[in-house]
Amino acid sequence: MRCPLFIPLLVITACPAFAEDELVWLTSDFTTGGLVLQQAEECETSELSVEVAGDAAVRSQDGYIFVLNRFGYDNVTVLSASDPEDVLAQFSTGNGSNPQDILIIEGHKAYVAALQRTHLLIVDFAAGEITGQIDLSSFADTADGIPEAVHLIPAGDHVLVMCQRLDQTTAYWDPAGPGCLAMIDPETDAVVDANPATPDVDPIWLPCPNPTSWARTSAALLVACVGNWGLYDDGGLVGVDPTGLTPAAVAITETEAGGNLYEAAATGNSVHVVVSYPDWSYGVLPFDPGAAVLGDRLSGTSGGYVPDMVAHEGILYVADQGTSSSPELAGILLVDAAADTLICGPVQTGLPPASGAVVKPLDSPVSPLPEHAFALVRCWPNPARHSVSLAHLGDDPGSLRITLYDLCGRELVQLDMEESRALLPLSDAAGRAYPAGSYILRARAEGMVEDHALIIR
Repeated sequence: MRCPLFIPLLVITACPAFAEDELVWLTSDFTTGGLVLQQAEECETSELSVEVAGDAAVRSQDGYIFVLNRFGYDNVTVLSASDPEDVLAQFSTGNGSNPQDILIIEGHKAYVAALQRTHLLIVDFAAGEITGQIDLSSFADTADGIPEAVHLIPAGDHVLVMCQRLDQTTAYWDPAGPGCLAMIDPETDAVVDANPATPDVDPIWLPCPNPTSWARTSAALLVACVGNWGLYDDGGLVGVDPTGLTPAAVAITETEAGGNLYEAAATGNSVHVVVSYPDWSYGVLPFDPGAAVLGDRLSGTSGGYVPDMVAHEGILYVADQGTSSSPELAGILLVDAAADTLICGPVQTGLPPASGAVVKPLDSPVSPLPEHAFALVRCWPNPARHSVSLAHLGDDPGSLRITLYDLCGRELVQLDMEESRALLPLSDAAGRAYPAGSYILRARAEGMVEDHALIIR
């Protein structure tokens, strides 16, 4: 049942297991992060007690939820869709890697796009290991030698890697040339030549720089290119042939849109884009791909920043962060994508919504934990700032003692777990936060000792 218009709701409850399609939203004020759930078509959310980074994104696939903890955290948290508060694993993508997207290839094998790497990561997210890499350096710009991979797009037998090709030596990471989509064969983990007519191994070159988002209609793949933020004549919405056999073509330019086009979403043939205007306001507009025409701005949005949109079953879910003068307007807007009318919203999410994904549960719970995983306790997030969540992996939580040590071996805090879950504050008895650095978290139970390296930011 859908709610009436303009009813902001915030429901903070114990989170139920998934029964139908849900949406999971990562929320953030760029310092603290959180997760909330929203049942499809419903106008309320429930909070998840899972700690995430302040700079993160969320994805979901094949019964898993992935939280990509990005700049300064460099890890991925894996949750179960059937029990979204069950942290199944957390694995590092390497110091300074800045993971942006993840796509399951088969089983526990996945690709991870990392903004600060010249290669695509191949990971076993169950074992928490980087198992290989695919070289993308030939698609990098010459200014800094990094391709800036940000999105992974399934495209038939291939995976497309969206590369922004920015110049990180400039103050605002200006584009250093046109963006591109590198084609990968997931059977061989090899780059595929998108244009065999040339002697080089080519990607799908885009006709404009700095691609930031993509959407797929029933007939086409669309890529939104910002170009330079604050310039309004170098980007646009691009139609792409995912086989790479024909050149990508601009469907609508920034000049026609009147601002930077940076976000796109589609359900069926209903396409919507987000435009950032020169007056620093933001609008959500319908786009007719057949006529290549933008419609009028949707009413009901705050005019503030829209970092993400999710389209599902004819409904467009808009993550509206409100404005500095009206922060109470932050939340999720539900829009009838065909009629361009507001169903309800803003549905409040606590912290402003930043990233969303549709979660389709499997018939039975999944567990990617390998046999060689830790046996006593799982801890997350790592790196951590204020506290660490603990999950006892055994049958008797009362037998587990947790101790935090610094690298000099000094005991800082001790906790006896009386329940299957606990929260360990990273501060002393007076409330003073422990300094940033490396620590050891030790778990002891029934003659077993298990050490976890922990980083405090």
